[in-house]
Amino acid sequence: MRGAFLWYRRDDTQYITGFIYQHLEDPAAFGPGSVFMDIDDIPPGVDFRDIIDEAVSGCEFFLAVIGPQWATLPGPDG
Repeated sequence: MRGAFLWYRRDDTQYITGFIYQHLEDPAAFGPGSVFMDIDDIPPGVDFRDIIDEAVSGCEFFLAVIGPQWATLPGPDG
């Protein structure tokens, strides 16, 4: 079980989420291996939905990093 699950949109919060991740992983905070972050924790070739479901259901807290474009950032479909 991981302590934290970080949820963010790369297009508008990737930079700040990286800082949050580093802070939470610091031994003075929660420590190494305590934070789930997609780019580091989803192995290639697996069904990412299963990995995310497991991580969310096993975390102590879920942190959504919401940037200024969260609701208006278009996806691949426009």
